[in-house]
Amino acid sequence: MKSDVVRCKRMPCSGCPLSTPLEKVILDLASETKVSVKLCKEKPPVTIIGAGPAGIAFGIYMTQYGYRVTIYERENQIGGMMRYGIPDFRFNKDVIQELEVSVKKMGIKIKKNISYTKCGKGITVVATGAGVSKKLGIEGEDNSEFVIGALEFLKQQEHDICGKKVAIIGGGNVAVDCAMVTATQGADATIYYRKNESDLSICLKERVKSRKQGVHYELCMSPKRFEDKKIIFEKDGEEIIVKADIAIVAIGQGIDTNVFKEKDLLFLGDCVTGTSTVIDVIGAARKLANELNHVNDVSCE
Repeated sequence: MKSDVVRCKRMPCSGCPLSTPLEKVILDLASETKVSVKLCKEKPPVTIIGAGPAGIAFGIYMTQYGYRVTIYERENQIGGMMRYGIPDFRFNKDVIQELEVSVKKMGIKIKKNISYTKCGKGITVVATGAGVSKKLGIEGEDNSEFVIGALEFLKQQEHDICGKKVAIIGGGNVAVDCAMVTATQGADATIYYRKNESDLSICLKERVKSRKQGVHYELCMSPKRFEDKKIIFEKDGEEIIVKADIAIVAIGQGIDTNVFKEKDLLFLGDCVTGTSTVIDVIGAARKLANELNHVNDVSCE
């Protein structure tokens, strides 16, 4: 995999997080807003649900074609998973703010803190990403006072976890992100994974770094149920009880399929494909914009 292909969080070739390439992708996207555009009233208005990389990129390309674009975002900041799913120490999030300024100067309207209700006239594209933490599906997981999804945990800016024992269930990069956040905030962080260390998708460099920060690893531990402040694991056919103050489930990201029921909606990005790279969703946004403009193109004076 070439080095210019960047995941929202990682470089796929090694599994290791890199920040500079992601920042470059965002700045390159912002440079697309510098082109001269002329908005055309004869073209249908474009409504985009979601201000993550897919929604923003699609909005930029449609604006370049002369469409009037409005982006709706339910959070109070744009960026989607780039902002809310990546810890601050991974990359400089100021570039997202710079992107927002450039997008608005281009003529794109961004309305934040607004949830989707119903689509209006024109073209409506859903680009909400894969922003739901997957669940283990075991007993006791709905205990919100003890169990939290990884994305929900990372979205929180501050955590009252200093001196507490935190159990992170999972073996991927999101799991190590959660573990390093908790460790740097003074918690006793342990990653529990159901397979061997060689099966971890966390790269060696990140494992070494996390261990230096105090993160522990417990392997071949399969979670079976949650009970109060305890997690019941199975290892080698025996049950093992682990006490913790917080349990974080970090086994992947999913899509909320129950939100959008209307017809005539178009879908874009991770909410179609599942988690993918930033470059992939930008490419998909460009392709969809080209196709829609070909269908809806009209002559504008």
